[in-house]
Amino acid sequence: MADCDICGVSRPTVCPVKVMVPHFAGAYPAGMWKGLCEACSKTTHDANSKKVEIGGGKCNLCKGKYSKLNKVMIKVPSFVKGSVDVENHICDSCLGSCAAMYKKKVADGILGGHGHGHEEKHCGAEEESHSEKKHQHH
Repeated sequence: MADCDICGVSRPTVCPVKVMVPHFAGAYPAGMWKGLCEACSKTTHDANSKKVEIGGGKCNLCKGKYSKLNKVMIKVPSFVKGSVDVENHICDSCLGSCAAMYKKKVADGILGGHGHGHEEKHCGAEEESHSEKKHQHH
């Protein structure tokens, strides 16, 4: 299990994104890998195409300090409310890396085509037909 580096949700696998982390630039000059869940991958990809610029501050993904960041609304799981929209500030470099990763995963067929609802229904239908076959054989 791995945690999404933006929303913190735990998933069996996350989408790897290489970002430049200024604090570790000497040790990792090519960048560091961060993991994003599917929802955050899509949200950052969408935010990259419709940038909402805000003032300076610290990027929530690479932790670098920048004079210009972008506002990205992320749905964070909540035990009380189900999910809560949280404003994140992400730099142009990180948004670009996230968008490139998302486009590559969609092109490879890993992300995009089927949503979670369809997959759950599909898996449930398989389980139902499998249990029906069991009952027919007994």
